[in-house]
Amino acid sequence: MCSLFPFPKNMKLHIYNKSGFSHTRALDRINTRANKRIPFSTGEKLKILRVIKKMVEEESLTYSEASSALGLDQSMISRWRKKEDVFAAIPRPDAFSLHSGPSSILKSITEDLLHFIDTWRSKGLPVNRIALMRKARSLIPDLETKSEHAVKMSISRFMTKHRLVHRMATHKAQRHLSEVEGEALEFLDYIRPILKEPNRDLNYIMNMDQTPVFHAMDFRTTINRVGARTVNLRTSASDSKRVTVAVTVTASGRRVKHMVVFKGE
Repeated sequence: MCSLFPFPKNMKLHIYNKSGFSHTRALDRINTRANKRIPFSTGEKLKILRVIKKMVEEESLTYSEASSALGLDQSMISRWRKKEDVFAAIPRPDAFSLHSGPSSILKSITEDLLHFIDTWRSKGLPVNRIALMRKARSLIPDLETKSEHAVKMSISRFMTKHRLVHRMATHKAQRHLSEVEGEALEFLDYIRPILKEPNRDLNYIMNMDQTPVFHAMDFRTTINRVGARTVNLRTSASDSKRVTVAVTVTASGRRVKHMVVFKGE
């Protein structure tokens, strides 16, 4: 930890992270790894078993010899082989334990939350952690008596268990993809025969897209001294003015010089 924020040694840190990953647990695991046997996740165990099985079949080795070649204990590999079906049945390949742990306070509404996420995402609507918290509290009114930190951590564990993460949008539109699918396919059926005609030159088949660019691209962060109460940044007076930049690429892969369009009078 930074010397500016000393914590007592007996103080247990609670770090809330959007990704659902506990940095405290990860740090503890790294610090204690040197003194204990290296843990393997269920996914890693299955990969190791597949490698050993391949070595036995292709190189005519025994399981003991294959285990020794990988620097692993043969008795441990034998235990893994007996539980291979159990490992494969675990939905999370990054799990370190076969035990599911204590029941989540969201266990009774798991299917409702997953249905809520799938329904909103199928419509192209955003889902965030606050929306999940509100939905959970509407389904379980007793959650109102629990602290915000406890509910947030339960949401984090729920997301980790069901492999849900925050993602940046890769496509934005006012209409859902299902609404324009027919139009897109109709356009492709129309344009493909034209592009395949023998008199077409790939250098003259172009795709252009336009994007707005601000006159002044102001920075939001800067390097500064630790402990400074105020961090000033100067901005341009025309930070709201924009130009249109047209970016074009040909079917042959050649990039055409950008076109900048300024606002006319």
